[in-house]
Amino acid sequence: MNIRQANSSDREQWDKFVNNHPESTPYHLSAWTKAIQSAYGFKSINLIAEENNLITGICSTAILKIPFKQPELVALPYCDVGTILSTTRESQTAL
Repeated sequence: MNIRQANSSDREQWDKFVNNHPESTPYHLSAWTKAIQSAYGFKSINLIAEENNLITGICSTAILKIPFKQPELVALPYCDVGTILSTTRESQTAL
């Protein structure tokens, strides 16, 4: 298994994985990350778990900066649902 940071060329595959996952929400789509970046200026760190060049899991996060506090890595800020999506226990654990 390989864990790596997603890049712009992964958007189509990312969204395909999300759209085919039974536990996905609209917040898991790549457009939500772009909306968070645009609206709040948060830097995103989106991770992909792969096996044999197939996505087996994703984790969308943002670096949340709150005044007078240390920056925190947060999964899907300002959302009540959605964290890691995976198809295997191994990718869930790794992410």
